[in-house]
Amino acid sequence: MSSLWPHSYTLSTSSHIVVYLGVLLSQSELNEIVNLLNAHPRKTLDWRTPLKIYAEVLEKSITDPRFLQ
Repeated sequence: MSSLWPHSYTLSTSSHIVVYLGVLLSQSELNEIVNLLNAHPRKTLDWRTPLKIYAEVLEKSITDPRFLQ
């Protein structure tokens, strides 16, 4: 399966991660971090998770396609 992100973007992101974390991580380690961040409730989201917000927007867009317009 081909990547949805251009190779140069991926390399740039990886280099930023190394700068901030001080280590180069594997894709599975990066996925774990993403999952942890997306499952963490945020005060700015009224203590909902980004994953919950995404699910709500996705559900609304399916039931009412005009929602995203």
